[in-house]
Amino acid sequence: MIPIKLALRNFMCYRNSAPQLYFEGFHVACLCGDNGNGKSALLDAITWALWGKARARSDDDLIYLGEAEMEVEFEFTVGHTNYRVLRKRVKGGLKRAGQTVLELQVETAQGFTPITGNSIGETQRKIIEILRMDYQTFINSALLLQGRSDEFSLKRPGERKEVLANILGLSLYDDLEKLARNSSKERELEHRSRSDDLIRIGQQVGQREKYEAELRETQEAVSVVSGDIEKKEIALNNLRQYRDTLKFKEEQNKEIARQIEQANQQLHYLGGRAQEHRSRIERYERVLSSYTDNSAGIKAQLDDLIRREQDLGKKRECVEELSNRIHYLNSINSQLKRDMEELKSKLVLLGQGEAECPLCGTELGVEGRERIMTNYEVQGKDKGDAYRVNLSEIQQKERELVALRQ
Repeated sequence: MIPIKLALRNFMCYRNSAPQLYFEGFHVACLCGDNGNGKSALLDAITWALWGKARARSDDDLIYLGEAEMEVEFEFTVGHTNYRVLRKRVKGGLKRAGQTVLELQVETAQGFTPITGNSIGETQRKIIEILRMDYQTFINSALLLQGRSDEFSLKRPGERKEVLANILGLSLYDDLEKLARNSSKERELEHRSRSDDLIRIGQQVGQREKYEAELRETQEAVSVVSGDIEKKEIALNNLRQYRDTLKFKEEQNKEIARQIEQANQQLHYLGGRAQEHRSRIERYERVLSSYTDNSAGIKAQLDDLIRREQDLGKKRECVEELSNRIHYLNSINSQLKRDMEELKSKLVLLGQGEAECPLCGTELGVEGRERIMTNYEVQGKDKGDAYRVNLSEIQQKERELVALRQ
């Protein structure tokens, strides 16, 4: 494992302002400083991000004092592949337990892609498989914890052997041994199967003459049967053609019968329709005879109705024109009313006796104010006269409209 980048947030003595630490560009580094400056905290951050373990008794003790959560992001390289681990911790309260989030990502051509497991335990196992090293192996090989430098020498021989095997990657040979054993078992089973096949084939070869005699007899029988089958197939094909011909003629007969039935129904329907038309012609002739007698009176009534309809159309056009005119005058009066109210408000402001214009702040003087007020009063009177003229015309048009509608 080769470290690339380490980012901390609220981890031990590092708060939000902690800078990111990049490991690229150097092979050996020395961390020096007074006690409590955070040297060992960087190593704790790496072990906590990878294995969730550090020097503190619990994860909540690693959170910066006064904060509720922390986060460590660690990027590293194994072989030729870059990985990123992101571990977060939210402190628990009186009624809820603390929560930990663990994410694992691998770098691809499109960027970092998540390969996080379905649970924290599954993701942790993936990290250990990638590193081929657990926390105990790390602190007994790459990292000697403060006050625990003799931990490896105090372990039992079996435990030391296991640690050394993990460090040297000897488990790979165990895997190869398992693969070799499995391959050997598969080869042995395949050999037994091939031996059984050879024995069975040998027995069948010993009965070759018997099989050849049976084959000749069978071929002769097949030749005879083939001749019979060919004759029967010819007869069968003739029967099938005859059957198809009979089916076609049967379908033709059904179609002819259907057409005859349809023609009879149509003939019956046309006969009824002809009788109905004859009755209708007789009735129309009687009606036409009566209409001929009254044609002069009906024509006069029709001409009168046409004249009344034309007159009604003209009145409808007058109604529409009056409605449009009333609407137009009402809109003009509404604008005149707004203008008069605006002039009135301006006269009120000017009537307050101030020496400057209340609208633009320009010095007016008494004569200028009176001149503007006189101008506004003239405009107001003109607009009032126009308003009353329009109102009078509106009332007249409304009376005309009522009369036309009646």
